[in-house]
Amino acid sequence: MKRRAAVVLVLVVLALDQITKEWALRALPLHGAIDVFPFFNLVHVRNTGAAFGILPQSNALFIGVTVVILAVLAKMGKDFAAQGVWARSGLPFVWAGALGNLIDRLRHGAVIDFLDFHWRGWHWPAFNVADSAITVGIACLIVQHFAPRLGKE
Repeated sequence: MKRRAAVVLVLVVLALDQITKEWALRALPLHGAIDVFPFFNLVHVRNTGAAFGILPQSNALFIGVTVVILAVLAKMGKDFAAQGVWARSGLPFVWAGALGNLIDRLRHGAVIDFLDFHWRGWHWPAFNVADSAITVGIACLIVQHFAPRLGKE
C-alpha cells in the first residue's frame, strides 16, 4: 500500500467511526439498546477505561497513552515504504482507530461504544469501529512480525 492510499484509508475509517458513533449518540439514550438480531444489539455505552473496561475512570491516562502511541506510529510511518506489506496495511487501521477513540475521549470524556454481541446471556464487551480497526491493524502487524516472508512483495 502506498502512503497516499494509507492516508485515504485512515480518513475513510476515521469518518466511518465518527459517523457511526454520532448516530449512536443521537439515536440511543445512554445505556439504551436496539435489538437487531438474536445475538446482536446496538447500544449506547461510554468507556472511560481501556478495552474490556480495564482501568475505568482513567480517561486522562488513556489520552496520554494514545498520544504516545500515535507518536510511535508516526515514527514508524517515516519508514512506511520500507515496511512489509502487512505492516503497511495494518498501520493505517491502527492510526484510524487510535485517532477515533482519542477524538471521543477529548469530545465526550469517554469512548462511545455501540456494538454489542451476545449469546445466551453472555455479552462480549461493547465496542466500536475504531476498536475493530485497531484489532485488524494489530493482527496485520503480528502477521508481519511472525511471518515476515508473507509480507515480501
